[in-house]
Amino acid sequence: MDISGTRPEIANRLKKYAESKRHKDGTALSAAFVKNGELVAAFACGTQDGKSKNPATVDDLFAVGSVSKLYCAMAVMKLVEMGKVSLDTPVTVYLPRFTMKDERYKKITLHMCLNHSSGLPGTNLKYSFNTKWLGESLCADFYDYFAKSKLKDDPGNASVYCNDGYMLAEKVVAEVSGMRFIDFVRVHIAASADALSTCSGGDIPQGAVRIRAKGQPAEYLMNTAAGGILTNLPDCARVGYLLIDPKDLFKPESIHEMAKPQGKSFLATPINNFGLGLDFVDFSLFPYDFGENTLAKGGGTAAFGAFLLVSQKYKLSAAIALTNDNRLPSYSVLCELCAMLLAEYGIDARKASETKADEAEKKPLPAGLAQKLSGMYYSCMAAYRVSFDGDLLQIQVRQAKAWRDMVSDAFFDGRRFIADNRKFVFEEYKDNVYLIEEEATIWGKNLWGQKCPAFLPIGGAWKERVGKKYIVCDAHPADAALTTGGFAMTIQEFEGEEGLLFFAYKGSFSQNTLPVIPAGDDETAMVLNTPLMGSRENFAPFVYEKDGAEYLYAFGYNLMDTADIKPLQTGRVASESGRQNKLFRVTAGSKIKMDIPNDVRVMLFDADLQQVYDSASGRKIGKACDGHILFANEGAMDIWVEVRNR
Repeated sequence: MDISGTRPEIANRLKKYAESKRHKDGTALSAAFVKNGELVAAFACGTQDGKSKNPATVDDLFAVGSVSKLYCAMAVMKLVEMGKVSLDTPVTVYLPRFTMKDERYKKITLHMCLNHSSGLPGTNLKYSFNTKWLGESLCADFYDYFAKSKLKDDPGNASVYCNDGYMLAEKVVAEVSGMRFIDFVRVHIAASADALSTCSGGDIPQGAVRIRAKGQPAEYLMNTAAGGILTNLPDCARVGYLLIDPKDLFKPESIHEMAKPQGKSFLATPINNFGLGLDFVDFSLFPYDFGENTLAKGGGTAAFGAFLLVSQKYKLSAAIALTNDNRLPSYSVLCELCAMLLAEYGIDARKASETKADEAEKKPLPAGLAQKLSGMYYSCMAAYRVSFDGDLLQIQVRQAKAWRDMVSDAFFDGRRFIADNRKFVFEEYKDNVYLIEEEATIWGKNLWGQKCPAFLPIGGAWKERVGKKYIVCDAHPADAALTTGGFAMTIQEFEGEEGLLFFAYKGSFSQNTLPVIPAGDDETAMVLNTPLMGSRENFAPFVYEKDGAEYLYAFGYNLMDTADIKPLQTGRVASESGRQNKLFRVTAGSKIKMDIPNDVRVMLFDADLQQVYDSASGRKIGKACDGHILFANEGAMDIWVEVRNR
């Protein structure tokens, strides 16, 4: 059924609007609306898998990505009410196995995990996205990741969007309750909302159908609390409505705690976005007005986008999820659908006009300000160059081969720099300067990055490693990092940016360049702590030696120095246990022949670490190029390989 709810005529109108906006090749979209405690409308568009014979229904399961964090926060608050945990007790009390390479970790609390101020690196990329459910056997891997990680900031100092904190919170829920995290959520949260479709990728209810983006493999997230929950949209909206009417599940003070501003910042620019499990506690998007203290949570995976909006004023909880091939921003579509629905109840949820700002006047630039602000600004994903043409601000972003203009000729109005209705401010904290765009996105502001003080020149062992390349050697064949081109890193240094090392790699969504500083011959230290998003995917990579070869550890992965990789020769390629990959060097023109088992994935990379072959494509490998070959194994591996050199 593609329509549901007590007001099917409204559901039909909403569906018609959604159909008119989504891309013709999009796989699926679904939305649901609970008003005054009642499911009044729900609809689904598209197909379950890109095949017209399988139309999507309102009962189908969508990945809701980081909307899962709300379920986690509710689970923690339930344990608080049960007297089993306290928000401000250090996590180590509940998880004695949890250790880090940074003694400050002992100060991390559940409160900090849920409001993104823990100081944890960001995201364990290993097992973040997979094409197969890997079971419940990864607990030791997650603890190992933390044991090899450092903090990017003092716990409680600043809120930086962080999946790692929710991974820790998930472990606490499981440890304290004695139940699997998803089981606790289903029994103690979802059941109270009659949201029985709620599940993880590993326990989909019998008979349920999960939406799969057309032409893409199934997607699984092992960090369930941070982004791995599946649900149909009526049930997602029902869970959201608990923030309006918690029934007997929560006390009012628990809902108040979740829904009040929790964001932490050391800057004068406030970070009011975060609640507990929520991105926004006073959501606003022109031209819509859903009342004060509207709550919202967004989510996204490689294949899906989702958004949950809770209007306390209008007693409305609305949820949407869609496959990314619809090419739609989930939040703006949901806002329009909510406005349309409320209009059916005689409620005008649109603002007449946006408040017009006073006309800004150009003011003289104070002496020395241009010199003070000019320079390089970094996030964990990009580098920006700030300069001045006379007294006009210029901002460029570094791309692969050149700098691209982002902002040109922004004038100073006495407080901000303005160009084309975009407004920028700079703030100082300790030795850093932070570049902030005001009113930039639905987040209200965009903290682009920070300008760091001068660092000591790079020397010694790290100087010798500049230019080195490393390839992952402990991946699972179902690891989505392999699908996006394989996980590899290159150490870089840029002229004029003294003291910084850059680790270039392809992340889950984009090509990233992580800046760090050396901390001895083998360790590094993080330098970025920009609140909100600027230092989101952070880490301090380190190197170590094993069996005469050098390895790099970063984001949960072990990677091998390509200089230490031996040539592939005719013979056995074997590993005694799973996820102990084998790497070899290959030369152009070589012919490689082998039978690849189903639980092994073979990938070929050129000298620049670009993927040129993947056995998951179903093609035969053919001739090699100058580069490297990776054998990624799920279990023990023993393959006979025949190599004929030209």
